[in-house]
Amino acid sequence: MINISAMKEENLSDAVALWICQFNRHCYCNVFPNFIDGGQGTVKSYIKEQIDKGNAIIATKNNTIVGFIAWLYFDFHGERTAFLPVAGHAVY
Repeated sequence: MINISAMKEENLSDAVALWICQFNRHCYCNVFPNFIDGGQGTVKSYIKEQIDKGNAIIATKNNTIVGFIAWLYFDFHGERTAFLPVAGHAVY
């Protein structure tokens, strides 16, 4: 069974590893940059910021993270909007 729960800081390294794995599997090619501007530090700080705000959840199966989502809220033309990066959300 897959369980969904709030992401905690202790899940951060697994989430970053999943993000990198998904990026390399699905996005890496000659037209994309090697990884992401700022590298792993940028990914880690983004996810940590969303954990601290309560904007991140994980999916686990047998105590292993199989997916996550970390979203950022912002105002866009006066309406609350959520941004979800496209890489690093799930593997099964």
